[in-house]
Formats: sequence, C-alpha cells, structure tokens
Amino acid sequence: MKGRNPATGEDTILPARRLFTFKCSGKLRDKVQEMINIIRNPVLIPRMPFGKHKDMPFREVPPDYLQWLLTTDLDEDMAYTVKYHLGLLSVE
Repeated sequence: MKGRNPATGEDTILPARRLFTFKCSGKLRDKVQEMINIIRNPVLIPRMPFGKHKDMPFREVPPDYLQWLLTTDLDEDMAYTVKYHLGLLSVE
C-alpha cells in the first residue's frame, strides 16, 4: 500500500502492520478493547442455523442430534455452542 511521508511529502510504501496500528484513548480505547475481547472468544449461538432443527432454540434441540453434530466439521462458535448445550463446558 502506498502512502505519503508527512515529513517529506514523498510517496512511500507502507507495511500492512503500520496500516492497523493506531493509538486511542478513553472511551474509544475501551470500546476497541471490548471488540477485541469479543472476537477472541467463541460465541453461544441462540438458535440452530441449519438442518432439520433450523430456527429451533438450541436448548430444545435433541441431545442425540447435538452429539451427531460433534462428529461433523463445525466452526468454532458452533462447536462451542453444541458442547455447551451438551453440558461439556460452561460459559465463563
């Protein structure tokens, strides 16, 4: 990515990591940290997003179906949700 050196006015190439480095303070810093914490942790999905139990609240999905889901390729949030509803982990 190209940028302009503010001291000299010359065009320069910016490394990708410099594009995402910024300093903030106060409320903005707190909000940014909150967003970082959210994306670092898996999320409980409230309703089944697909399959024969689509749109059903997870607490109502039969345990045998949840057990079967664990044998499939699930994304991080779905695996976390299924394990939670099977009692294999708890929410912190």
